This record gives sequence, structure tokens and C-alpha cells, in this order.
Amino acid sequence: MAGLIIIFGIFVQFALPGILLATIIILFIRKKLISIDKKSEMSIYIFIILICAFASCVFLLWKFEKPNELYIKMQEFNNNQSLVGLSKEEVIELLGEPESEYNTEENKKIYYYDAGNMRKEWYFGKCYTTDYYEINIYFDTDEKVEHTSITIIP
Repeated sequence: MAGLIIIFGIFVQFALPGILLATIIILFIRKKLISIDKKSEMSIYIFIILICAFASCVFLLWKFEKPNELYIKMQEFNNNQSLVGLSKEEVIELLGEPESEYNTEENKKIYYYDAGNMRKEWYFGKCYTTDYYEINIYFDTDEKVEHTSITIIP
């Protein structure tokens, strides 16, 4: 019984809007289908209903991305490469102490900072995932920012 209720809930939420859209389309094109035999007419109706039901399912499963303010700020730093050329001290003054740092074999430093998160919701917002990001700031041997990148934290 519970399985039947779940199937009905899924049908109402996803397929029903498409079927309603198909019904509206059929009402508009009905007069143009008068010259077609009944079997072909029924095939056209079924095709329209299936296409609309499928389209509504795809639309309703669409995810919307909602970044937080920190992610937007760090994304701007990364996209513009506006940190390039800054010294380590200037980066620390701007962003604070790094969460972690790493020294490469070439004697270069990499600073890691929290870069915020992105919440990805389904259309109705009932299900969502949140991805967390970090900004990596790469320094050259003169301790100036060489480039930055943003990566997702697994």
C-alpha cells in the first residue's frame, strides 16, 4: 500500500503537469486533426501526452544552484585573478590566515582558504546537495601570488 502511495505521489508531482499541458495542446489542435483517421489521431494524442509528461519530469528534476556570499567573493578573486602579484603579507591582510599551507618541491608555497559553498536544489527544494570549495593561492619563489584556482572539497 505504501508503495502505491509513493508511486501516486511521484505521478502527481512529475507527470500530471505534463499531462495537463498536453490536454491544453490537444484542445488547441483538435480542429486541425479532423481530416485524419481515428487511429492516427489517437497516436498523435498519445505522442503529445508522452512528450509533455517527459518534459515536465525533466523540468521538475532541474537543479538550481545557490552560492553563498563567500563563494561569490572568492569566485570573483579567482576569475579576475585579482590576487596575482600580491605578496604573502597582502594576501593575509586581505583574507586572514590561511586554513593550511603547503610547500612544493620547487620551494613555492600554496595557501588554502575556505571558498564557501554552493547549494544545489531540485525545483521543488525537497532535495538538495551542498558542495564545499576551497581557493588555492599559488606563490612563486619571490613569494608573490602566481595564480589561483578553486577546487571542490571531496
